[in-house]
Amino acid sequence: MKEPETLRGLQRRYASTALLVSVVAAAACIGVGYPAIGKGLIVGTLISIVNFVLIGRSLPKRLEGTKRVLMAKSFSSLCLRYGIMAAGLYAGIALESLNFFAVAAGLFSVQAVILADHVAAARRNRS
Repeated sequence: MKEPETLRGLQRRYASTALLVSVVAAAACIGVGYPAIGKGLIVGTLISIVNFVLIGRSLPKRLEGTKRVLMAKSFSSLCLRYGIMAAGLYAGIALESLNFFAVAAGLFSVQAVILADHVAAARRNRS
């Protein structure tokens, strides 16, 4: 039976896959003459990875303390992560060197990799 992966192992696997896919897609976009889209994908993916790592770091901390302390920790973690994503989206709007829609798509890169991994695992288990 396969041993379950640790949280850090899952983070490393999903983040590295998301970054690899993003770099390949960005290189293709830059190669065909759309550098703003390529840069936007990279920026969005990096922010997605930071968000994913922050979620993993905050999970164990949510188990310590009173209900009020736990709610404050959860809310502050959520605000920090949304703030980081908002900063990336704002950069996509404010900077002409980044494409807003590519940044927004990059924000979903880790989630897309997780979904693809689960779909692939379900197909492997079915056969």
